[in-house]
Amino acid sequence: MTKTVGLALLWLGFLGAALVTVIQPEGDFLWTGTPMEPRLGTPVWGVIRDAATNRDVPVQGVLTHCDDLSATLDITERDPQTNETRSVSRTIQRNEARWLRTKVSDRPWSKIDWPWYAVAAGIGWLGVVVLRRAKAAERVSRRGDETGNLNQLVEQLGRVAAGVSSLAERIDNLTCEEVLDEIDLRLAPQLTAFADERQVLADRLGTAAYSRIMTEFASGERYLNRAWSAAADGYIDEVVAAVNHARNFLDEAQRLAKEAIAK
Repeated sequence: MTKTVGLALLWLGFLGAALVTVIQPEGDFLWTGTPMEPRLGTPVWGVIRDAATNRDVPVQGVLTHCDDLSATLDITERDPQTNETRSVSRTIQRNEARWLRTKVSDRPWSKIDWPWYAVAAGIGWLGVVVLRRAKAAERVSRRGDETGNLNQLVEQLGRVAAGVSSLAERIDNLTCEEVLDEIDLRLAPQLTAFADERQVLADRLGTAAYSRIMTEFASGERYLNRAWSAAADGYIDEVVAAVNHARNFLDEAQRLAKEAIAK
């Protein structure tokens, strides 16, 4: 949820800043107090207050004069009686203008609404902060999960070693068929379960410890496979020797795993 909120804030800030940059007024206000004077001959449009009707009236024309108090526009009007257009000059006092804009091409950055841009950038930065905190919390959570998985994996290795030790202690009283059943039904699934999750060892303990543990485990697994083959062929002496070798290697693998976790 926190990550979703962070992404939403980040994209909202990014899109907001982009819109503020792109959606700009088509021109600059007259009488902005900037040192650059409006260019004569450029289009001007806006809204003024008509003193006669006390209403806001739109105006549009070409700027022919501008000073601190007034601006003069050449306005094209249509005669309502003859329906002909004519150009008239109209002077607009500064206190009459609701707003007037004129195009100024060499000051593009002056058109950006910087306060709104700062708000959008702040929202985006807040999204970055939320995302970083969510990622930090996720790392802590993942570290805890991996610790749990690692402990479970070492416990699984311990069960494998204990199972092989139990088989070695009872081997003299078992037939070859019973040894096959013991390996197939109980030990083989445990070996597979450990091997499937072995990457956790490399991720948490490093490649050096992983290599030492898995070398011992692989040797124990190989001798257990040899015991199975000997039992299938009826060579009980070979079964006993192979099971004892498997027990030694798997006990060593468990010892190395516990030692690595303790560091």
